[in-house]
Amino acid sequence: MPNQRIVYSYDMLFGDVRISVSLATIELRPEGTGTRLVLTEQGAFLDGHDTPSSTRPSRWCAL
Repeated sequence: MPNQRIVYSYDMLFGDVRISVSLATIELRPEGTGTRLVLTEQGAFLDGHDTPSSTRPSRWCAL
């Protein structure tokens, strides 16, 4: 459906080393008299940085 989804990508570098890349989708869905926001993020962790930061999940939950 048009105008209900935003897709973006980004990478993270530590100095000159790319340590992760992510693809995120924000969906806006009608729900009752309001709108539900659904955020999905897919990430790849590179060069031995194979786990997300322990602070990342807690920061997303705060949103």
